[in-house]
Amino acid sequence: MRLTRPIVALLLFALSAGALWSREVPVYKGRVNDYAGRLSTDAEMILEYISFRHQQSYSDRVVLLTIDSLKGDPAEEFCIRALKQWELWGTEEQPVRSVLVLLASQEKLVRIQTSPGLAQDLHPNVSAALLSDTIFPLLQKGQFSVGLYVAMEAITDHLAAIHEKRKKLEKETGPAESSTNEEQKTDDGK
Repeated sequence: MRLTRPIVALLLFALSAGALWSREVPVYKGRVNDYAGRLSTDAEMILEYISFRHQQSYSDRVVLLTIDSLKGDPAEEFCIRALKQWELWGTEEQPVRSVLVLLASQEKLVRIQTSPGLAQDLHPNVSAALLSDTIFPLLQKGQFSVGLYVAMEAITDHLAAIHEKRKKLEKETGPAESSTNEEQKTDDGK
């Protein structure tokens, strides 16, 4: 019984210290946040333009973040924290359509995280396929700028195709019915 209190206190301290040692979300600088220093100025401008062009056309926000390390944080939790802190997560009442592309250099990890408002259009299986087809082979060769360029293009192309498909359905069936048809196709996975 006497040992229980110190053990509980130690566990509580360890849990709170873990929260203090977690990777801090860097300050949001814009569409391209290269905190790992992996991109040239030209590459940053090109990636910024890809994101800007897509947002102007479809209102989706595609944001890139490179960091040196996650420092032990799970990638998904870190990405969600970043989207929330950067006010790109949205709420149920006001959904936001955002995608975060994270590159953690030391872990050699890339993750695509969507806000809830965009989750149906960029399913984790699609994200995984986009990453394995685009960025992973180039990162293995050390071609970070090219890999991120190809990944950003693939993501925006995928989302643009979904938007265009919806527009076509709306023209054919009307706005309310096209949303229902799209939801049914998404739920069925087809």
